[in-house]
Amino acid sequence: MYQDMKNLTQAILGSFEARTAGIGQIRQEASDQRHAARNQIQDLHSAHEAMAKTLREELTQGYAQLATGVESQREEARSAVRALDHAHEAMAKSLREDLGQVRGELAQAHARQKAGVGALIQAFASDHASARQEWGSMIAQLRRKRSNGATPSPAMPAAEKSEPKKRQPSRKRSGK
Repeated sequence: MYQDMKNLTQAILGSFEARTAGIGQIRQEASDQRHAARNQIQDLHSAHEAMAKTLREELTQGYAQLATGVESQREEARSAVRALDHAHEAMAKSLREDLGQVRGELAQAHARQKAGVGALIQAFASDHASARQEWGSMIAQLRRKRSNGATPSPAMPAAEKSEPKKRQPSRKRSGK
């Protein structure tokens, strides 16, 4: 029994040492894993910070490029509008000059037409007066012939000496 007790005591001591060694090994493994996890987390954090910094820089550059692009597009649009304005002003000036020339030509043509119409009206009035005079002379001649002859004639209107009627001036439309 003594031997059994001694064996049992040595077995308990051996198991205690084995347990202590096992616990020490487990502690070491846990410490190594904690250290590895911390390093991995630190590496991930460093990588995340570097990525964030790179993305911020790229975003800043992107905004700057976008602003530059927008400004250049605005300047191109302003330039195009200025060019259109200049072209429009030149066209308007040309059209005003053409209109002035056409107005002058139209005024001259109107004056020529007016003079031609006035001359035509005078010619018609002169022809009308001559025809009236001729007609009156023919009627007078017929009356004399009839009064010299024996046949009774119906009453003929007396030839009136009158001046041709003057036209009433027409209302002119103002073209201006």
